[in-house]
Amino acid sequence: MCFYGKQKFVAAISCLKRAHYLNPMAFLPAYNLGMVFLATGQPASAAIYLCAAVSADPKNHMPYLLLGLALKRLDDLEGAEKVLQKAHELAPQDPLILINYAIILEALGNVGSASEYLTALNDITAVIDVEAEITQTAKKLSTKLQQMPSNEGTRVLSADEV
Repeated sequence: MCFYGKQKFVAAISCLKRAHYLNPMAFLPAYNLGMVFLATGQPASAAIYLCAAVSADPKNHMPYLLLGLALKRLDDLEGAEKVLQKAHELAPQDPLILINYAIILEALGNVGSASEYLTALNDITAVIDVEAEITQTAKKLSTKLQQMPSNEGTRVLSADEV
């Protein structure tokens, strides 16, 4: 991760892949590889290693969050929603999870639920300091949601969905 901090991504990936090879059941090499691949714009590779990180430590919410971001970049919004729902179950007051979950729900057309998560985020920002980027994104999303009509319950499941 020292190489990652110095933005030497090829060296970081090389070292982390070796660490993952030496201990494929370890959480940190898989998680860090997923994070580096996500930062370098390789969401498919990131998803593979983040799935391994989730398997290694299913009680940690961070790999679920990053896996949700990777799936969003792969245009798998339903998968991203499921993964972020699990992350929210593990850490219901994490501002990063709340804002990303609201963004996914809005992209899926679930305006009501997205508004609920933004309200929860606003409640948390009243108590703790949250990064400015998160609050700016929340304000933009809130404005966008106020302009959209609520489409709760209008989604029809296809034959292959349960």
